[in-house]
Amino acid sequence: MTMSDRINENMDLFEFCEYVETNIKAYLPEAYQDWDTDISELFKATGSKMAFTIKSPDENVAPVIYLDDFYSLYKEGSELPQLMNQISDLQLEYDAQKKNDTVFGRNSVPDIRNMVENWEYAKENIVLDVAGCTKNAEMLAHRPHLKMGDIAAIYKIEMGQNEGRHYSAPVTNAVKARYGVTTEELHAQALKNSESRFPVQISDMGSVLEKMLVTDAPDISEYPVDAMELGSSGLIVLSNQEIFRGASVLFYPGILDQVSAMCPNGFYIIPSSVHELLICPKNDYFTDREMDEIIESVNSEIVRPDEQLSDFVHEYDPASKILYAPALSQNYKLLEVSKDDVLKPETLGLTDDICNSMRSAAGGDELSQAIKTEQQRRMMKKRAGR
Repeated sequence: MTMSDRINENMDLFEFCEYVETNIKAYLPEAYQDWDTDISELFKATGSKMAFTIKSPDENVAPVIYLDDFYSLYKEGSELPQLMNQISDLQLEYDAQKKNDTVFGRNSVPDIRNMVENWEYAKENIVLDVAGCTKNAEMLAHRPHLKMGDIAAIYKIEMGQNEGRHYSAPVTNAVKARYGVTTEELHAQALKNSESRFPVQISDMGSVLEKMLVTDAPDISEYPVDAMELGSSGLIVLSNQEIFRGASVLFYPGILDQVSAMCPNGFYIIPSSVHELLICPKNDYFTDREMDEIIESVNSEIVRPDEQLSDFVHEYDPASKILYAPALSQNYKLLEVSKDDVLKPETLGLTDDICNSMRSAAGGDELSQAIKTEQQRRMMKKRAGR
């Protein structure tokens, strides 16, 4: 095997995708040489996938070839020419089926590039997403983002649904450059759209689990803790109303100040997943280090890798507007929050019972058990097909 067969033994996923996009036409017939190529990251319920398309100038749809599996084969030792031939064969097979009218809509997606790179379209459809900094350092190097502690706000373009599946495309550094806007401008537009489309929801965990047990669970015996007892733990769930990628509400103006006002003795932010955060009033039962150990244990045992956010508990200082992870000794200033931005309890849907629950202290094993119960609730919800 020559060096040209491997090019670079240490290519990461993004570099591998760039190599495919740059070199694929050498493996395709002459008729494909003026076709447009594109690499995009598509988000599905099962996680993100790197999608490659090559499209005729006369078409507005193209087949999607996911490159993640090809990259895994590359890392396992497969030679690049072999992989490139396999990728080109998929394209040729699709086009042959298309001529025979055997290709259906589910095999193609809209022209991603024209939608994503058009700022007039993007600014109406860009929304916030969230990623853990430590767990996604490689990805964040290619994406504009703003950090708070070990958590980063990233941005994606909503692209609608196809056969019940939700699609979005990421805003990469290259796409941002084509927009000609700053990261702060991206953030402001995404925040505006997100607050409108995905309103914040704050609920005490007991109420959330009680509702889930009644409406979603096919077998409540799988829940080890009575949902009616969880309210005493003081844990609350911070997410959006869809409870999907809802941890991004952390970046909504005024949210942390509102929570701080209800927890005068301080609180912990537990990054339980990309879908939600757990808020726990401070207590004398756990140190920061012990909290980190609980989170790491729950992540490794219960949370899917693509849904993990961070292994570190976070704290918020309302005086300096700083959110930080004590274990990392990294502080990031919260985006400026004006008094007009601070949300009222009624805006968040907070009742007196929820506020009182938040003010109570979490204790003993209830905390770790409640965290695990919340994760089990989410897993059960998925199994129920909701």
